Amino acid sequence: MEIQTRIQNCSNLDMKELVSFTFSALQAAPESRSENRTMKKVEGYLQEIWDYGKSIILTAHSGGKLVGWMCLWEVSTDMMYIESWTPVVHPDFNEDEIASALIKKSIEYTRNQGRKRLEIFLMGMTDDMRPRYKKYRTWYELQGMPQGGEWAYMVADLTTLESGEMLLPQGFALRPLVAVSNDEIYGCYYKTFMASGDRRFLDQTDEQKRGNFEVFFDRSKRIE
Repeated sequence: MEIQTRIQNCSNLDMKELVSFTFSALQAAPESRSENRTMKKVEGYLQEIWDYGKSIILTAHSGGKLVGWMCLWEVSTDMMYIESWTPVVHPDFNEDEIASALIKKSIEYTRNQGRKRLEIFLMGMTDDMRPRYKKYRTWYELQGMPQGGEWAYMVADLTTLESGEMLLPQGFALRPLVAVSNDEIYGCYYKTFMASGDRRFLDQTDEQKRGNFEVFFDRSKRIE
């Protein structure tokens, strides 16, 4: 099977083709099939990628047909991210071969852009997602990208949680985040994560640490 990979952006892609392919590919894959997935939801998901504006789409073709795609985010100056749960490959074709070609292309593109780190976050992990995760982990590990770690989430049910009146200790104050500069809070951020044992943070260079911080606390975008 001869596979050609292309580097594209949202302006020269056929949205309808990509929506149709993505829906069909996900519904055909046993480990990612969902009764709640609709073409409209897939279109909304892809529209978010379009709207972000810093995305690069890698597509794979065979015999003139689209057989897979993945998305890269040009986020910080030293790093690049892969969109969660991509590449999307149709199981009617050789998934492993197509995924391999796309991941190799993403590594090559990242290097050519002068960036030194490439990451992917497989978000929304649940027990029923484990079979899908196993496949994706194999794809990435075969291309030299080992698992970095797995996040744990803490959840509070606010309908039953009695927090009482909020009392601030002496010397503490509440300020809107937008009123505080990044330079003012980075020192605290840096010391906190350096002492936390967060393996992902500790494994980054100082440039990558600051670059990610600037992305997370970007004042030009809405902050939740």
